[in-house]
Order: sequence, then structure tokens, then C-alpha cells
Amino acid sequence: MTEVLEQAGDKVDVVSHHTYPRPLAASYSTVTNQLNNDTLFGGNPSLWALAAPSLREVLEEAEWEGPVWYTEGGWRRTDMTPLTHRVTSRTANSN
Repeated sequence: MTEVLEQAGDKVDVVSHHTYPRPLAASYSTVTNQLNNDTLFGGNPSLWALAAPSLREVLEEAEWEGPVWYTEGGWRRTDMTPLTHRVTSRTANSN
């Protein structure tokens, strides 16, 4: 993403992003941490293959100041039955 924004950032209107927690069984707070927290090598892009940076760190490295749309995300909810999941999803989508 940094390379695209560095080379064509003036032609990009918005950055769209979606993430899922690592590991998948993690919680909502894990997802928000992946978006915003400082990471082990966040300030050193050459080491990002060893420890993924947060979205904020990537955007800061690319000096992106435009809008960001968080378009998709999720986390596993082991306490939900299929029925409560359908009701929760329907309620969330009706707003």
C-alpha cells in the first residue's frame, strides 16, 4: 500500500481497508489494535514482513492524509448461536 500511495497518492481519492484478527479467534479489540496501535517494527518498513504494521503505521509511512474507509471486518463470536447471529446481523443491517 505504501508504494501505491507514494507513486500515485495524488490520484487516489480514498483508502479502503478491511481486516480480520490474527488469530481469527481473537476479539474486537484485537481488530482495533491492528488498525491503530504501535507495533514492534512499525517505524521500520523493511521489517514489516516479520511483524505486520498497523494500518495507521502504514498510512503514516506513506504520508497519507486523505480519508480512510474501513469497509469490512470481523471476529469470531463463539457465544452466538446461528439464530442470534442472524438476528444480530439483520438488526445491524436495518439501521
